[in-house]
Amino acid sequence: AKSFFEDTVGLEGSLLAGALFVLALVLIIGSLILITKNMKALMADRIEEWLNRVLRRSGLLGLAIGACITVVVQSSSITTSLLVPMFGAGVLTLEAGFPIMIGANIGTTITALLASTVAGPAGLTIAVVHLLFNLCGTALFFPVKRVRRIPIFLAEGLATVAVRNRLWVVVYIFGVFVALPILAIMIWKS
Repeated sequence: AKSFFEDTVGLEGSLLAGALFVLALVLIIGSLILITKNMKALMADRIEEWLNRVLRRSGLLGLAIGACITVVVQSSSITTSLLVPMFGAGVLTLEAGFPIMIGANIGTTITALLASTVAGPAGLTIAVVHLLFNLCGTALFFPVKRVRRIPIFLAEGLATVAVRNRLWVVVYIFGVFVALPILAIMIWKS
């Protein structure tokens, strides 16, 4: 794609980067839409019911699945990206998929631990802190079902608000990723 934009269209520098960014964004959104639309057709109702029943019954299995997939593909983003269309198509419930996402967070720390073995003591220390942070978060939210339900309840609430008015999605993203960090920096510097 880069050579196409450089040679055929004649874009360079920032314009080239912007065009490639827009192309990547369109491809990601298009892929998610197509995966979501086709996921329901690919999964038979029986498999869907079985998957949800098994994962709801054994959260530890979901943790293991999420961690293993993430270690194999070495990216929790890929694991999460696989789950989002399954949630969107109704193939997997949030309650059944939440342990997989938690497992993906643990799995990504294992990848970081493996990478840190060549980075020296400081890298290994940070990787262990990353692992402990995720394990503590899992120990805090996962064992008690009522506590485990809190992030799911909040996600469902945000989804309901987003479906009613798409502007709230923009407000949320701006608030969390722009306004909140700026506020934190301002507080930290004062």
